[in-house]
Amino acid sequence: MELQSILWLQSCLRVDDNAALRKAIERGPHGLGVIVVVELGPPRTPEAIFRRAAIAALSEELACRGGGLTVLVDQNPAEAVARAVSAVPSLAAVVTDYDEAHPSAAEHLAPLLPRGLALEVVRDDSLLFPFFTSCRAVGRARGGGKSLRWAAFLKMMDSTVPSAVRTGALPPRLQLGSGGGGGAAAILVPLSKWGRAVLAAWEPVTVSAALQRASQGLSSAALLKATDIGQQAQGQVCVPTGISPFLRAGVISPRQALEAGVRFRDLLWREFSYVCWRIAAPLARGVPLIPALGAAALASSKSQLFRTDDEAFDMWCLGKTGGGMVDAGMRQLWCEGWMPRHIRLLCAACLVEGLGVSWTRGRDWFAHTLIDHDPVINTMMWQNAGLCGVDPFYRALKWEEVPCTVADEKYVAEWADRELAWPPHLQRLAAVSRPEWQHVRTVAQERRRDLRPVFAAASRVCQAGLRVEWGRRDDDPGPVVGVGRVGLETFCAGLGACSSSPPDTR
Repeated sequence: MELQSILWLQSCLRVDDNAALRKAIERGPHGLGVIVVVELGPPRTPEAIFRRAAIAALSEELACRGGGLTVLVDQNPAEAVARAVSAVPSLAAVVTDYDEAHPSAAEHLAPLLPRGLALEVVRDDSLLFPFFTSCRAVGRARGGGKSLRWAAFLKMMDSTVPSAVRTGALPPRLQLGSGGGGGAAAILVPLSKWGRAVLAAWEPVTVSAALQRASQGLSSAALLKATDIGQQAQGQVCVPTGISPFLRAGVISPRQALEAGVRFRDLLWREFSYVCWRIAAPLARGVPLIPALGAAALASSKSQLFRTDDEAFDMWCLGKTGGGMVDAGMRQLWCEGWMPRHIRLLCAACLVEGLGVSWTRGRDWFAHTLIDHDPVINTMMWQNAGLCGVDPFYRALKWEEVPCTVADEKYVAEWADRELAWPPHLQRLAAVSRPEWQHVRTVAQERRRDLRPVFAAASRVCQAGLRVEWGRRDDDPGPVVGVGRVGLETFCAGLGACSSSPPDTR
C-alpha cells in the first residue's frame, strides 16, 4: 500500500527546519502534496504582499528539490484544503503547521476531513524551543498561577537551542487540483504601485537572502545602545538586520536565524511574546491585561499638541508630530512597511504618552502597514506602550528629542521630509506644517510630568510581574489575577478614579 500525505503550510513557508514538512514526509513517503492558501484578489497589506513573495520563493525551492506546491485561492482556507483532500482517493495523513495568531483555521479543517482521516497539527515550529520548555522558564507565582515577568524569563531560559534540521529528500509530488489557483508566481500580480514599491525594498524574498541579512550585523537592540558618535562616524556600529519579515513569513526559522548571527536575546523576546499569548487569555482577544492602568495613562494629562485625537492620530500617521525620529520612522513605515525596533518604541511612546491617543489605534495602524506584522508581537508591543501590558519597561521615552548620534541624524535626514503618496483619508493633512519643536518639547515634558504616577504603577508591574491563573491544559489560557502578590482589583483600586470600572480580564 502506498502511503501518501497532504501538507497545508500556514506559517512556515520553508523547506529546511520545518517539522510539519518532516512529519508529512514520514507519514507519506510515497507521495506528498504541499498546499498554501491565499485570499482572492491582490494583497492589501505589506505583510500579505511579502507572504505572497515568500510563497513564490517556496514554490521554486520545492521544484528544485523534486517537489511542488499547489496554491489555492479561496476566502475560506479550511474549505479549500478540504476540497483538495477529498479529491485524493486514499491518504495516510493530512498535516498542518500552526499559526498562533489564527488558530481557528486548523480547528475548522478537522471536521471537514473524510471519516477516519485525522488532522495532525505540528505546533511550536515557529519558536526556538517547545512551548513546555519556555512555559517552565516562566515559573509559578507564589500566590498560584504563572508569573509573567520578562527579567525572570530571560534569566531562566537556557541558551542551548536545538539545532536547525535540514529536510531530506522529498517524496514524489502528489498532483492536486488547482482549486481556483494558479502558478505560485502568478499570485504576485497584480500589485499596486505602492505594493510594488514596498516589495522592492525587500527583494529577493529567499532563504539565502534572509540568512545573509542575519549574518550582516547586530540586531536592532544593539543600535538602541549605540551612543558612541565616534564609533558610528567610523562605521563601527552595525545597522539592524531587517530579518523580522522573513521570520514572520516563516522563510527561515528562529533557529536558523540564531545560527546565522541574530542575537539570542532578541529572539527570546519574540519567544516571550508567544508564551504570554498562550498563557494570558486577554492578549488573544485584544483586551488590555490591566485596563485600569491603560485608562489612567490616557486620562492623566490635559496638555495637547493637536485639537482632537483624530487629528493627532492622522498627523502621527503622516510623520508630522514635530519629533524628528518619530516623523522619520512613520514615513519609512509607509514607504517600506518597516522601521527599526528603537524607532518603533519612540513612535509608540509619542502616540500614547505624547499625544494621548489609545494604543489600540497604533496597534491597528501597524497591523495595516508593517511588512513584518505579527499579531502576537504587535499586540504585546502596543499593550506595553499603552502601559497596560506584561512589560511596560520602555516608558517615559523622550520621543521628541533631536537625534544625538550620527546614525540617527542620517536616519532623520533620509526619511523625515521624504515626499510620499498618502492614502485619501490622510491627504487633507499632508500639506499641514509640523508643530514648532519648542512647543512639542514643552508639551511632551508636561505630559511626562503628569504621567509620573502611572509610570510608577507600570514600574511595579515590570518588577513584580503579572500573575495569571494557570494549572489547566497547555492550550487553555487563563485570566490575569494579580500584580505580583497583590490582587488585580486591589492594584487597580490604587490607581484612583480612572480605575473605577471593574477589570475585564477574561
